Amino acid sequence: MDFISQMLLMGTGGDQSDSFLAVAHPNSPYISIYERDVDTFTKLNDPSTLPIGTGFDVAFSADGTYLAVAHRFVPYLTIYKRSEGVFTKLTNPSTLPTSDGYGVAFSADGTYLAVAHNVSPYLTIYERDVDTFAKLNGPSTVPTGIGQGVAFSADGTYLAVSHFVSPYLTIYERDGSTFTKLNDPSTLPTGTGYGVAFSADGTYLAVAHEVSPYLTIYKLNVGTFTKLTVSPPPSVSNSVAFSADGTYLAVAHEVSPYLTIYERNGDTFTKADDPSTLPTGTGYGVAFSADGTYL
Repeated sequence: MDFISQMLLMGTGGDQSDSFLAVAHPNSPYISIYERDVDTFTKLNDPSTLPIGTGFDVAFSADGTYLAVAHRFVPYLTIYKRSEGVFTKLTNPSTLPTSDGYGVAFSADGTYLAVAHNVSPYLTIYERDVDTFAKLNGPSTVPTGIGQGVAFSADGTYLAVSHFVSPYLTIYERDGSTFTKLNDPSTLPTGTGYGVAFSADGTYLAVAHEVSPYLTIYKLNVGTFTKLTVSPPPSVSNSVAFSADGTYLAVAHEVSPYLTIYERNGDTFTKADDPSTLPTGTGYGVAFSADGTYL
């Protein structure tokens, strides 16, 4: 099984009254959803309509109303609407991604949904009108290779895509419903980009990638992304996530301890002590709860 088909990416989402955890995985039902009550996570009944194949990534809208799953096989993207603990599949968009979906993300206001996938144009962006997701005209400049990770800045101004083929990271600026590619950062990730995440305030952008130093962090200043210096994780990194307050950055990777957590002070990211109990194998996905209490 190749790397991509092993990816198990998890996302969290919820509203003021409920909290949910969704996990995408290779075997049927391809997605598992849990509801949290304090520290207890209870699996919900599966949606009546499931994704068709291996789940690669999941994303909740910020208000917890919608859940999107990027997966193998047509339609490549499955979107659910939540009513309390029931997730009901919406009608597929009239225009689907062109191939297996590997990464998926909502803008913070839930208006836009981006899917990274493995056939050109490698990125498909939808605009939501109530429960209908309509494909936008693609950016005039598309990523150069298979899309892996995708993330919006909190204000929805920027969209970052990590991908195969140099520059390994493509960043777009949004003006209305138009996404325009920015100039590449002067220092690029060193290999295939697998995961990407913005801090909640949009100041920092982290990229997990294949070649040492395995993690690249940028600081944003008026449309320019400048690389920061950070002590690298020990191996190929697959996923990154910031806590909501931007204090912590978690990285899932392939060699023990499989999870590396950084604490940020200003523009300095310092590795925190490892948890006393570590993951038992390669880390593929990582996510914080919205309030930063759970990882």
